[in-house]
Amino acid sequence: MAPNSAVSPSPPPPPRSPRITSRSISVDPNRPQLSLALNAVCILHTIELELRLPPTPRPMHIISRTAIVEAQQRHPNARSWLDQWWNVASRARWENLHEARVDYAGTDQVGSCLVFNACGNHYRLVCGVTYANQWTQGTLYVKHFLTHAEYDKDKWKADCGR
Repeated sequence: MAPNSAVSPSPPPPPRSPRITSRSISVDPNRPQLSLALNAVCILHTIELELRLPPTPRPMHIISRTAIVEAQQRHPNARSWLDQWWNVASRARWENLHEARVDYAGTDQVGSCLVFNACGNHYRLVCGVTYANQWTQGTLYVKHFLTHAEYDKDKWKADCGR
């Protein structure tokens, strides 16, 4: 064949039948035995979902670190307690008041809030709480860090549904 001779382009390949892909199996709808394999994969996937173990429990979500830092700036002698509380609470998974009291015995629930006694009862940390359960990880919302005298004024109770 001469280098300058005209070469006609080859005709396009015939159209292929549509293919459906599921995981690693390619299925041609024109071949029923493969459709049966696809159905088996779907059934196995459904069984896998139904038998799947519950997700690994996640620790409490704490909102917000900024509130803790501000409390540390206002009350420097509480800095280490607040850091320690953050470390414990952010690794915990509290599903009820009893579980919170395992980590912090001086904890009470007032309405929708947990009240932690801090620094030998000199301060109170007030957090809104949504306990963890099988669907959610649980949330602590830092609302107030109060001296004992500020706490006794009960102004914080409005934030806790009281």
